[in-house]
Amino acid sequence: MKEFTTITLDINKKIATVWLNRPEIHNAFNGVMISELIECYEYLEQLKDIRIILLRGKGKSFCSGADLQWMMQSDKDIANLNSMEMASCFQTIYKATKPTIAIVHGAIYGGANGLMCACDIAIAADNAKFSFPELRVGLVPSTIVPYILMRLNPHKTKLLMYTGKIIQATEALSSGLIDYLFPEKNMEEQVQTIVDEILKSSPRALTECKSLINVFAEKMVEQEMIDKTVKSITRMKLSEEGREGMTAFLEKRVPKWMNDI
Repeated sequence: MKEFTTITLDINKKIATVWLNRPEIHNAFNGVMISELIECYEYLEQLKDIRIILLRGKGKSFCSGADLQWMMQSDKDIANLNSMEMASCFQTIYKATKPTIAIVHGAIYGGANGLMCACDIAIAADNAKFSFPELRVGLVPSTIVPYILMRLNPHKTKLLMYTGKIIQATEALSSGLIDYLFPEKNMEEQVQTIVDEILKSSPRALTECKSLINVFAEKMVEQEMIDKTVKSITRMKLSEEGREGMTAFLEKRVPKWMNDI
């Protein structure tokens, strides 16, 4: 079995569980984690016996989004490459032929919502909190927009992204951002029930069904559209406001544009 440094892969019979494993920083993802997620999902595609892929996070949170120290790499070519890798990661998860389930808890911020929404099914613990804080640090959640729009209507997406407000799991459920909400204390039992139901379906029929649904749904994740999201996030990472916003966040101060309010 493959081994990684920022994620952990567990395989139990027909179920693969991919764990984000940077708990000391709430599983914030960097270039290494993104590359490892792509490699891991490509590896799992080759394993015929795997029927379902679960995506989870170690520690107190599923994922707090992108690691800003990594995002602040200033070289234009590196910034563009990082953006392309990020977009490729979401696309790889979305295009997995096996059913994918995100099981989230704690903080699900920024790009973490992209990881979750790229999965087929999203299950949250009752302590889950969701937010899109990118605009507050001078960025745009460009590469995750296609996957969020597959779950939320454009108006709800605009509201959450414009304000960056934190919503609780109950609101996430009612808006369609997640599919299930369970008390954290009996999450494992509830997840297993859903997994068992999926396993009753024919493996080939599941793959065929997912492929068919994606054909009708994936206009937003065609390469031309993905390229637009890459250019957008790269542009904002290198912009004056983007640099100021990320710096202000890391220095625990308000960005300069808030001084005008």
